[in-house]
Amino acid sequence: MFIHNIDPVLLSIGPFHIRYYGINYALALLIFIFLMRYLIGKYKMIDLTKDDV
Repeated sequence: MFIHNIDPVLLSIGPFHIRYYGINYALALLIFIFLMRYLIGKYKMIDLTKDDV
């Protein structure tokens, strides 16, 4: 029988622990932001000017 016991801590610096799922959330958010900026720039989905805002 195989039991999963994966340690969630990716990096530990003193009392601070960086967990792998925190890195995944941050990476997914950054990819989403850059992808949306690229798509909006490429297809000109939003035609707002400073005066409209």
